[in-house]
Amino acid sequence: MSWLSENYDKAALGVAAVAAIAVGYSIFSGGDGVPDPNTTVANNTVEMPGRNVLTRAIEKFGEKHGFSSSLSNGNEVQSFVAFPLYSIKGQEGLKALTDQFEIHEGMPLEWWKKYGLEDYKREDGPDLDADADGFTNREEFDGGTDPTDKASLPNYITKLKVTGEKADDYEMNWTKLNAAMGNFSFKYNNRRLYYGTLGVGGKFPEKSKNDPSLIGRFEILEKGQDADVAGEQGEYYLLKDNGKEQNNQFKLYYNKKTKFEDWTATFMLDVSGLDTPFSVPEGDTFSLPYNAEEKKKPYKYKSRKGNKAEIEYQAKNKRLTTDFEIPQKK
Repeated sequence: MSWLSENYDKAALGVAAVAAIAVGYSIFSGGDGVPDPNTTVANNTVEMPGRNVLTRAIEKFGEKHGFSSSLSNGNEVQSFVAFPLYSIKGQEGLKALTDQFEIHEGMPLEWWKKYGLEDYKREDGPDLDADADGFTNREEFDGGTDPTDKASLPNYITKLKVTGEKADDYEMNWTKLNAAMGNFSFKYNNRRLYYGTLGVGGKFPEKSKNDPSLIGRFEILEKGQDADVAGEQGEYYLLKDNGKEQNNQFKLYYNKKTKFEDWTATFMLDVSGLDTPFSVPEGDTFSLPYNAEEKKKPYKYKSRKGNKAEIEYQAKNKRLTTDFEIPQKK
């Protein structure tokens, strides 16, 4: 949020204000500038012309902005100075416009000056896109990139959004054949893809017409007994999901139908011209901007956590993760 939206008013005080004239100031977002002062004329009389007008102007100015002497960088600041000052509503005293002054929150003046940007003079300056590359001035500032160079871009991950998702349901179950073998059943999207006898080392399903990646996806690692659950109900097979989604392990208990879900999220880049939605299954990698034929795919839809999609990516020689809110269906 810019300082203007928090009721900051800029008072550009002239370098040599003429006696008897009101204290001039302009609004930072585009008011008229203070006119050049006329040549001063010496007046040695006790009562200066316009003194009453000046007094009333000071009182009026003080109602909103405050008007008092103070120190700035160790120098006493009086009413008439040779550098720009700012008055802030609700605060006493004046502020000098130094390179470290944050005209817009978190963005010091020196950053704008470094790139020769005049956007800081506008209330919406941080939201403008100086080089029309799809990233705002604030995003360029946060990303440490050049806001005047289209080739200098922050990470596209800052523009990624989740627009939707879908789930493919699967269910598995086993019943005991003997101490070493079990009859396994596997359904995917309500279609049975496997029913057969398996033991430790076995893999299923054996075939899949629509999704070859399902073939042999689940592997039986061991058979065990849960110490906290007596009898057959505590028997389980430890399975490994060899699919690209999670590569995780889980226990499948005796005669207990267990349901799982494979998630696919739809993403888009909030950048004009690059905002075509694309879908990525959980566990898959992708490029930004998205290109299905791109060989280098540094981003990964690592997992779905609650109502968030966790994306893993490489940046500045570090492996980072960012969570993106998944919009809920109404």
